[in-house]
Amino acid sequence: METINVTVEGGVKTLEIRQGKALELKEPKPVSIHGTIDSVARWLEKRVDVITQLKCHILVNRADMKILLVMDETNHYQDWVTGSLEMHPDFKKWNINTGEGWTTKQLSEFVKMNRSCFESKEVAMKLSKELQDIRVKVEKEAEKSDNNRGDYKMMIAQKVISSSIPEKFYLNVPIFKGQPAKRFEVEIYISPDSYSCSFVSPEVNDIVHNLRESAIDEQLKRIEEIAPEIVIIEE
Repeated sequence: METINVTVEGGVKTLEIRQGKALELKEPKPVSIHGTIDSVARWLEKRVDVITQLKCHILVNRADMKILLVMDETNHYQDWVTGSLEMHPDFKKWNINTGEGWTTKQLSEFVKMNRSCFESKEVAMKLSKELQDIRVKVEKEAEKSDNNRGDYKMMIAQKVISSSIPEKFYLNVPIFKGQPAKRFEVEIYISPDSYSCSFVSPEVNDIVHNLRESAIDEQLKRIEEIAPEIVIIEE
């Protein structure tokens, strides 16, 4: 065993000596946060006094609906906070403007299970019943062939003989995470071939565009008030 001579001074009566392998050095762990669109402003409100504003920058990507704050920008272990607008799950599940189709039976059950998205449960249950009660008649029709040789072929045609499905209805759900609920009109499109239903809403397109611009502009104004020396760059 190796002998070590230690001199204790300054009135120290006890000396503790530890043996063994020291803990390995670890690299700094950068801050990496992703949240809703107001995340950058919220971060700066609480931490602006502990950062150097002239060593930070903000990137704005309106197409991707994101605001990125980069801190200590020349450091390999730089910190960053991202705020983004993301579609709310209660909105996404309706597949509005996606072209995805539902059978009337599927849609009837879906509406019933998601009646909380409507202005009232009564409206939802009425729509669910109307979707369930649609009646389709299958008819065989003889159609003359194009070769003009007297050949005939049988065509199968489906016809709706009874339906009270409305052309439109209204939902009341948040479109983006962290945003309040919005009331908007949804149109029901019915395929003439399969009689599947899909949802279309020009109003939603307008709301998404307007909300995206206003939400980002609101956050940038808030950030400039908190940290005016941080450069903001639009991508």
